[in-house]
Amino acid sequence: MQSNFLKNTGAEAHWLVIHPLSQEDSVAAAALRSVVAPVKGKLEGTAGSGPLDGIMERVAVTESVTFPGTIGKP
Repeated sequence: MQSNFLKNTGAEAHWLVIHPLSQEDSVAAAALRSVVAPVKGKLEGTAGSGPLDGIMERVAVTESVTFPGTIGKP
């Protein structure tokens, strides 16, 4: 699944690289969708930040991931 944001606006982002979804990532994305399905569309604005943070804190970051503006590991 690829965002249409950059396609639709003609914008370019030097910090954004979109890679093809691997089979392994596809399985992980499907699992994530099933976890968030019960609350999808029920939280608005910043109310969704807490639950999203809780989910994302459990996601393992590979060594190849970089975070612009940070020093060292996140």
